[in-house]
Amino acid sequence: MDTCKISIIVPVYNGAAYIEKCLDSLVNQTLADIEIIIVNDGSVDHTIEKITPYLNAYPQRVKLINIANSGQGVARNIGVQYASGEYLAFVDSDDYLDLTMYEKLYACAILNQYDLVVCPYYRVNEYGEILNTEMMYYENIIHLNTSPWNKLFKRDVWLSANIKFAEKLWYEDVLAIYEFAFCASAIGFFNEPLYYYVFRSNSSVNIYKDKVCDIFLVLDELYEFLLKNQCLDTKSDEIEAIYILHGIFGHLSRCAAERNLIKRHALIKEAKQFVEAKFHNFGRNKYFNLYKPIYPLTLLDVMKWFGLKGLRYGIFDFLLIL
Repeated sequence: MDTCKISIIVPVYNGAAYIEKCLDSLVNQTLADIEIIIVNDGSVDHTIEKITPYLNAYPQRVKLINIANSGQGVARNIGVQYASGEYLAFVDSDDYLDLTMYEKLYACAILNQYDLVVCPYYRVNEYGEILNTEMMYYENIIHLNTSPWNKLFKRDVWLSANIKFAEKLWYEDVLAIYEFAFCASAIGFFNEPLYYYVFRSNSSVNIYKDKVCDIFLVLDELYEFLLKNQCLDTKSDEIEAIYILHGIFGHLSRCAAERNLIKRHALIKEAKQFVEAKFHNFGRNKYFNLYKPIYPLTLLDVMKWFGLKGLRYGIFDFLLIL
């Protein structure tokens, strides 16, 4: 198999309305030595018709894999199987990129011998208006956002560690990103926003009420992976912080969709019990101490990260985790 510098994996399901803008930003990248692997996840609209001109115009660079509808985690994992690049990249089909993104990230990775490179990104609306800029700093693994699309991953590390996106579960990104980050020898931050994440009011990320507890399954799978790879002894504080961030505060944010007060508070108590089962003294974590006003991650940081609005949930929601 011929190798290239970057394999870009693009899962798509019923993306006819926006796939062209995404692909335009990929085929016109200033880094030429790339391959674009589109994984059509059982689309039933006109997605294939929109993709076909790119297959014809760039037969050496654009590939199409058709699968039965299986979900984004499965589609990404299948895309990795077909990849030949030195590095892996992932793009959501309704987003788009700065045309210099991969040239800059690849140069940064090679120059510094990074296994993982991360950059900030723009959150934009459907009209291209910038709402805000996110992932503006990186100090350690707990500051990583858990989306794969603003990152480059060394493929050899990905394969040797047998990294997988969670399948048939929501929050599949959380598993893969942290698994890779804990296995990476060196992580770099390129301080320039290069990715445009399109926030759509009707997107699937806003319809997760029934899947809110999938995060517990994902975190348990992550814990087993880290235990197997002997990370728990040396990185226990970081792993505990990840459980707090995603198992409690991320869960608190997602539970807001539940308007029944009794059910919502039951979900929040479940989150606390879930984290306590593995980390009995999580409230005094090195990175996130719930009982002190000043620590590496402030409550304001977390609220911003997950979009929490304290008054919206009520003080009692927060007190349930203390």
